[in-house]
Amino acid sequence: MLLAAAYLEGAPLELCIKAAGAFGSAEEPSARRYREGRSPRNRMRAVGVDVTADDTAAFESRPGLALAAIRTDWHHWTNERQETRRWLERITVPDGIAGKWAKQVGERLLELSRTAVDRPFFDVMEKWTEPTYTTDPGRVKLVAHLLTQAAKTDELLPDIHKKLLEWAKRRSNPHQRDVAAQVCSGTYGQRWPHRALVRLRHVLEHDDAAAETAAKALVTYASRNRDSLIRVVDTIETWFEYSNSAAGPRAFLTFVDPSAQPNVLEDLMTLAQAAPRIRDFFITGWGNTLQQPAVRDQAHDVLLSWARATHENRLERNFTFGILTDVRNGHQPVDAMSRFLYGSPEEEDPALIEARFALANLRSCNHAECSRSDCPLKQGTSAPSPDTEAGL
Repeated sequence: MLLAAAYLEGAPLELCIKAAGAFGSAEEPSARRYREGRSPRNRMRAVGVDVTADDTAAFESRPGLALAAIRTDWHHWTNERQETRRWLERITVPDGIAGKWAKQVGERLLELSRTAVDRPFFDVMEKWTEPTYTTDPGRVKLVAHLLTQAAKTDELLPDIHKKLLEWAKRRSNPHQRDVAAQVCSGTYGQRWPHRALVRLRHVLEHDDAAAETAAKALVTYASRNRDSLIRVVDTIETWFEYSNSAAGPRAFLTFVDPSAQPNVLEDLMTLAQAAPRIRDFFITGWGNTLQQPAVRDQAHDVLLSWARATHENRLERNFTFGILTDVRNGHQPVDAMSRFLYGSPEEEDPALIEARFALANLRSCNHAECSRSDCPLKQGTSAPSPDTEAGL
């Protein structure tokens, strides 16, 4: 009774009583679980719980008793620690008895774990983020919040570093990768930027919601100031060294996407015009990205965004296309085939244009119906003039 009220302080008394009844296995008699006593409310009062006028559990007359009871139970009842943890996991299922009180339960577990042996906080967080436990995005957000708070404590910080790295690498659990990305995008990332960037790289290995969170965190960090921007540039360049990894290309594409919010591309373009190393970052980044099959569709979308941004004068035309020309030359050698495929605007040979359409897998254009008067194929297939038919 006391333990249920201690974890659920402020909750309706009836909810605390139901939670207390859920302790232990279903085979145990109620007398064992309630520690005897006919009236649950009287039993609550007898163990020191105040019952307020609106019938909620409180500890107004004994401040500090709730946390003291939690610590005492965990310290003295060592043989029931595992059952206590399982009980908390059961009652805090999103649609469970105390699902709406999960935040307070998590906070009290966090406080207990600062000094407790066999800390229960991380085990419960593991359970709360299992895909089979819940699909509620609110629970993932709650766990990220609790881990962020835990990172502010000296006692739990080393375990937080380890847990975030472990979860960021866990391919089988997208919830935990999402938690790692959310934590690294907050105050943890601001205090420990190098550690956060390492964890974000692991999250970006996979194409899912967690990777989107990680990518946004990366851009948000870079938008803080110029030093942060340069730091992310340098970091992404090191990620390209992992040749089989999609993390670098995926991060690069988010970083240079004109539609990303916040937008850092314009600042990067401005820097690139004065700093050759930033321009080289664009060329190297595109070169590595175009070789990564996992981001092929996203790369195409960002290239189109560059074209549209240039067309709308949001990017400087000559400089932008100059970068893309170097990217193209590096990606496709300037040889006979390159010239055949791309050529120059002055080449209007109808046969060559037709071949390019075919090789690009584009729908053939019916040039006989083309509305453009300067269409080279239309001119090449136009009907002969009367003078020509007469042989003049």
